[in-house]
Amino acid sequence: MNLDCAAIRLAREQQGISLRELAKRCSLSAGFLSQAERGLAKPSLAALMTVCEVLDIPITRVIVDEREAPSENHAPREITRSGRRVKFQIGDAPVSFEHLSGDFPGRVNDLFLGRFPPDYRYPQVTHRGEEYGYVLEGTLILNIEGTRHVLRAGDSYHFSSLRPHSYETATHEGAVVWWGQTVKFIEGRGSGSLMGVEY
Repeated sequence: MNLDCAAIRLAREQQGISLRELAKRCSLSAGFLSQAERGLAKPSLAALMTVCEVLDIPITRVIVDEREAPSENHAPREITRSGRRVKFQIGDAPVSFEHLSGDFPGRVNDLFLGRFPPDYRYPQVTHRGEEYGYVLEGTLILNIEGTRHVLRAGDSYHFSSLRPHSYETATHEGAVVWWGQTVKFIEGRGSGSLMGVEY
């Protein structure tokens, strides 16, 4: 899986947004964004999601799976067998995801199985929609607007993702989380976009 950050520059220029303005909207430096657009810097998952959110493009626009070629003929998918789920990581982030959602017109939810390692910190973000999850294994620490919630196996959460939030795990224990949100993270395969890496 590779990042094609030139897609960020293309989307930015198509929308008539200057590099400086995009940096301001994303609370990032113009220099860092310039390097990212030229492939000289790897944005974190949080930064990548923020940029895509501001530009209103799916994150798959900047994620490329070189092993596969786009196809226009993918039929809508309601069932995904365990051995055929898309698995991916973003950049060097130690978190891995498996995409659980179906693929059909009008889909508004994206569902994942997230595996968070011990001593992981996901920085504070906000984005459109709602976020929800169910802890399957381990301990997940969820911070919402400065309030810290320690969630263990069997606990769940659901909140407006417009509220500032972040995630972390304990130093000695990671977490496996069924995680979802109401804004599409992965663009439909029927549109010709592919993402993922098997490992």
